[in-house]
Amino acid sequence: MEWVEKIEYTMTMEKFLTVDRSINILDVGCGTGLILKQLHKKGFKNLAGIDINNEAIKEALKNDEKINFYCMSVEELAWNYKEQSKKFDEMAFPDVIICNQILEHVREIDSFMSSVQELLSFNGLLCGSVPFELSRNSDNHIRAFNQHDINKILTSYFVNVEISTAGIYPDSIIFFECKKM
Repeated sequence: MEWVEKIEYTMTMEKFLTVDRSINILDVGCGTGLILKQLHKKGFKNLAGIDINNEAIKEALKNDEKINFYCMSVEELAWNYKEQSKKFDEMAFPDVIICNQILEHVREIDSFMSSVQELLSFNGLLCGSVPFELSRNSDNHIRAFNQHDINKILTSYFVNVEISTAGIYPDSIIFFECKKM
């Protein structure tokens, strides 16, 4: 694991050390499920991950049967929740949604953020990270962010937005945390 992933992993884990282990956590863009697997080892039970990469989901499913992994987009999941909630009085919407290193890959940012907002429970927490501007330039990065950009997007959908950075340019990361009200 390179240093950037270690920092992201550590920052994410620290948020959950004093949290009730029964909360519902969704990792959007979970890849092979590293963060969810570590949360499960720490005693969290209500964990799910989604990713549009079928191979990553297959790999995630190989290693842990106690975590729910699905190959779908956040927009598909939000639509499924809307349809299912018509049938049930109460559904377990995520209390926390994790989006580490995902937003720079998203083509339709408004659709993505609207879906995340719909899925998140009232007073729920969204946390995650993005690379700073072109710090980790990649052919599959659609957009670049600085603190102002990410703050503008997040404050359009959430409250109590907190942004911090780690690393030294050009390998900096922007971390974010915000709530749904």
